[in-house]
Amino acid sequence: MSDIMMLVNLDLYQDRASKFAAIIQFRWEVGLMTDYLVHKFKRTPPDGQICIMWDIDEWHY
Repeated sequence: MSDIMMLVNLDLYQDRASKFAAIIQFRWEVGLMTDYLVHKFKRTPPDGQICIMWDIDEWHY
């Protein structure tokens, strides 16, 4: 079972719950900002996808 599922289902990792939430929120907000900048500068997003859906492994090679 993943850490997040344990956190939700078993109430484990209470001491780290706020850190998990902060990391997820930060990544989501950075993705939204990146999507805005891509649109603002009239660039084409990779595969026409929003930032949060980009697969970095496809772009390394």
